[in-house]
Amino acid sequence: MGKLHDFFFFTSGERRGVCVLLLLVAVLTVVRVVLARAADDLPLPQGSEFPVDSLRSEETPPTVTPTVEVAGTVSKPFRKYEAPVLHIELNTADTLLLTELRGIGPGYARRIVGYRERLGGFYRPEQLLEVYGFTDELYDKIAAFVWVDPKQIKPLRVNALGVAQLKRHPYIGYYQAVALIAARDSAGGFLRSMHDIPLSRDLAPDDHERLSHYLSFE
Repeated sequence: MGKLHDFFFFTSGERRGVCVLLLLVAVLTVVRVVLARAADDLPLPQGSEFPVDSLRSEETPPTVTPTVEVAGTVSKPFRKYEAPVLHIELNTADTLLLTELRGIGPGYARRIVGYRERLGGFYRPEQLLEVYGFTDELYDKIAAFVWVDPKQIKPLRVNALGVAQLKRHPYIGYYQAVALIAARDSAGGFLRSMHDIPLSRDLAPDDHERLSHYLSFE
């Protein structure tokens, strides 16, 4: 009992301190109650149907969830790919352009250009069949995509060339060159047209027709 009595024993100074503390607690409690009642008695703004708490919440901008569009959700009309239509002029096309043709690789392209240079140019697409290794099947694949401009042909000046120069042309052999020189001599040293070149064993009608695209009578 002595120990318990000592535990609850306060000096006069301690008792005064406890009383002051209790008084402060009581005052703070009363103030808090008065302020709470005063807040409840405040009138709401005119035209407002919401409590004070809801008005305060409106001061904070609402959170907007961004809308994300998933790629591919918008359908687009299907368009079939159409490859460009080739229409290649054989007398001006280079090897790179020729390889755009189906079945024509770099090797064939070089052969075509090389033969074209020897001829002086093509006067019809079928002359491709004269290129080494060119087949009918290959020609059929590209025939619809090629054409020739005969104005691009570089003709031979038959009145100024000798046998050695004439026979370099693919359509003129040695005997054809000799026959052309003989015809020129017979015409007084100057041929004016294909009519001055007589048909012979060395210059058959087929030779006349082919050479008419390559001889210049200037």
